[in-house]
Amino acid sequence: MFREIMVKDPNLLLNAEHKKHIWDIEGNTRLLPHEFPKGTLKWLHYRTIKELILLRLELPGNAYMYPSPLKRAHVRHDEKVLIGIDSQHSTINKTRLSVATDVFVEPSYWYDYLMSGIKRFDGVGIYLDNFITLRGNRMNYPMFHFDKRIDGFLFWVHVDGQYFYRKEGLKMLYKAVDKWG
Repeated sequence: MFREIMVKDPNLLLNAEHKKHIWDIEGNTRLLPHEFPKGTLKWLHYRTIKELILLRLELPGNAYMYPSPLKRAHVRHDEKVLIGIDSQHSTINKTRLSVATDVFVEPSYWYDYLMSGIKRFDGVGIYLDNFITLRGNRMNYPMFHFDKRIDGFLFWVHVDGQYFYRKEGLKMLYKAVDKWG
């Protein structure tokens, strides 16, 4: 399984061939490598990138997606493993690839991203209280965490500094409806 790849020669195990061509998916002009923080893509698993591109392509052209400008939103080399629970962003000190990414989306399309994301990813979280600066303006846009975890599906909502999982998370979606329609 891809998460358990041990990195001995990063040039061989970082899916270089797949990543070189992944951006060439027919019709992809909506999500490009330069939109990600420098140095993150070589540690992000190509399946995560591929699903993110396909997710973006299935939505309308004006349903913009903005990869988080923070490196840690895609890759974390220093993340500590806690009692068998690890971040999907973690490379565990560069011994595996991150299978997670965080992106901001246009508020009027949050629900479309949620439904499409659930079809494509194994971990989906929506953050209602994060901000991004776009064109010089600090804005509260929905932020999604998408990942290709291998240990089952997980859904959550993050609001007011708290995480709400599964059924409780679904109950908290009314806050997104109140905020973005």
